[in-house]
Amino acid sequence: MPSWLSTRWRLLTLICLATVAIAMGTCALYEPRADHRFFGGLDGLALVDAIYLALSLFTLNDVGPSPAPLLLQVARFAAATVTFSTLLMAFFTVMRGNPDAAKARKLQDHAVIVGTGPEALRLAVRHAQLGNRPVWVGDVDVTDTEAARAAGVTLPGPSSDAALRAILAGAKSVTVTAPSDTEAVGLAREIDHHADAPLILLLDSSDLASQLLADQALNILPVPRLAVVAREAVAANPPIREAACPAPIVVGDGELAAEIVRQIARGWQEYGAPQRIHCVGSELSWVDAVEAEVEGLADLRRRPAPATPRGALTACRGLIDGWTRPNADKVASTGPAIIVAIEDDARALSVARGLQCGLPTARVSVVVESAGTWTELLGTLDSSAMVSTEELLAEPDQLGKDRAALLRVQLSTSLATWSSISRSVFGDYLDGRDAAPDEGEDLADRLTERLLGPVAGSDFALDRVLGAGGLARTDEDTVEAMPLLDPGQLHRMAAELLAVVDGLVPTFLTERDRWAWGVEFSQWLPVACARAGWGLEWPHATPVLPAADMEEFAVALHAAYLVTSEQTGNATGSDLAHVQWPGLSEEDKASNRSSARAVTVKLASLGLDWRSASSPVDPWRPDADTLTWLGEAEHRRWARHQVAHGRRHRHVRGWADLAESTRRYDTDAVLAHFSHLADLRIDVFDPAEDR
Repeated sequence: MPSWLSTRWRLLTLICLATVAIAMGTCALYEPRADHRFFGGLDGLALVDAIYLALSLFTLNDVGPSPAPLLLQVARFAAATVTFSTLLMAFFTVMRGNPDAAKARKLQDHAVIVGTGPEALRLAVRHAQLGNRPVWVGDVDVTDTEAARAAGVTLPGPSSDAALRAILAGAKSVTVTAPSDTEAVGLAREIDHHADAPLILLLDSSDLASQLLADQALNILPVPRLAVVAREAVAANPPIREAACPAPIVVGDGELAAEIVRQIARGWQEYGAPQRIHCVGSELSWVDAVEAEVEGLADLRRRPAPATPRGALTACRGLIDGWTRPNADKVASTGPAIIVAIEDDARALSVARGLQCGLPTARVSVVVESAGTWTELLGTLDSSAMVSTEELLAEPDQLGKDRAALLRVQLSTSLATWSSISRSVFGDYLDGRDAAPDEGEDLADRLTERLLGPVAGSDFALDRVLGAGGLARTDEDTVEAMPLLDPGQLHRMAAELLAVVDGLVPTFLTERDRWAWGVEFSQWLPVACARAGWGLEWPHATPVLPAADMEEFAVALHAAYLVTSEQTGNATGSDLAHVQWPGLSEEDKASNRSSARAVTVKLASLGLDWRSASSPVDPWRPDADTLTWLGEAEHRRWARHQVAHGRRHRHVRGWADLAESTRRYDTDAVLAHFSHLADLRIDVFDPAEDR
């Protein structure tokens, strides 16, 4: 029988006994007087006296005649039973204390929430909905107590040190939240040594979170609220998708908007080509705060506008109209990613609705406190476009994600999609040798497990891959421009990566293809770490190819393309065969920049390296077979870039299906890479021959 039912029946039994004692006692003690009969023969005063005397039976008073008649004796014993039972129940209740406290001390594999306020209540209720048997420890007010108990949350109340230790023992998760960071850290310090599970500590300060995370002696997983919300907002509406689009737009007025800009700048940076981000708002001082941090990574453009639907729409429409839209017959395009992060929910939603209606091709999302509340009121607003801070910060799975878990998502996503864009361990999109989708997904999971598995001397095998290139993960939440990794660094990282995934690489890949995939994926790993929230350390040596030279490199590659077009009679039939650099669209310029950055991948795939030279050098010349392989690699890079940016190009197909005149565009581009490196006095060499 459930405990609540037992308690209920005990109370009902006592009430029944008490009623019997009063009724029988009243009957036994009622002595009417002949001259005081009223109300149909009842003596009212005598009845009141009898009831009073019957009630005094519960105090064990000796009332009534002696010897007592049977009716009075039964009433006496019934009253005594009620009195003693009540005293015993009260005694055991006091000795046992709060029943929830006793229950909390016995639980295992439960969730503990430590703190006060609405956030703690939402966390506790959400844990209850997930069946995690939550225990909420803290000074809970009456209103929150009723709501928590109704949801099935255990409330032990104020607990001694020993009781708290018992409650925390065996808990599978412990979350600490408080109205201020100072109070939250104080609570965490008090219970840190009692908990077996890592403490999830919710904080407002990202800097404080980084400092606590760096302290390995603490059993604490700090979670900065702003970073969690900003990461989710950017993940839900990324600045770049598989279509050409204008630069992302952040409409905001405070710290959250600044954090969203940081996340975009850090996770979507490209060497030598800062990511343009438009910042729109009525008050843009938050841009000043973040601009210095993202220098070199992002090109922030201010656009003052009233925080109203009409004002934001006018500003965003002007930015979109200023974008050169590519040829619709060749390139799929869409509107920009627009993230609205205005502190006032009502204003934020009205602005987002206005942008959705006025810019149907744009991808508009908005950050609000409670998406559920506003979805009920404004059902026409797509709820998937809303990021709710209350729901996000009350989701245990979201808060429990450490950076390794976030990195796992990045790696799995990238690995699972790699087969559709490039020859790799998954297959070859262009030659039609893909593995089945489920095989590719399974292989992605296994590769991720290998990379994030522990190895001797490192937290993850990934650390050994990064370390081979002189890189190291840090817990500092910094925004810094990542370097262009040298070919030698990439080659060493690829060697370590291929050793880590040994046995998982399909046998149909040639040795060069294995190296090409290893190098390409190694080049992407620092980006994945940045999107997961890690910083990176590396030797800050003078780069062989400075970022400032990348634009010149891209211009030189386009000039080589124009020469090839003239010599082949425009074999590809391109509209760009006679267009100079200033006349190119931003998408076409980006394609050339991508080719310029890929020069390190080509060199590393061949085991080559580079160095700065003090005097002129001759271009490195590959033999015929190597040039053909490099041309095919350049074609795959170009095709991948076209697919990723929404281009519908008839030459996005396998190398074997291309005419010789078309292949020349790729081999000439490779030779242009080496010629321009020589122009920059960059010497390409084989480390094996240079020893």
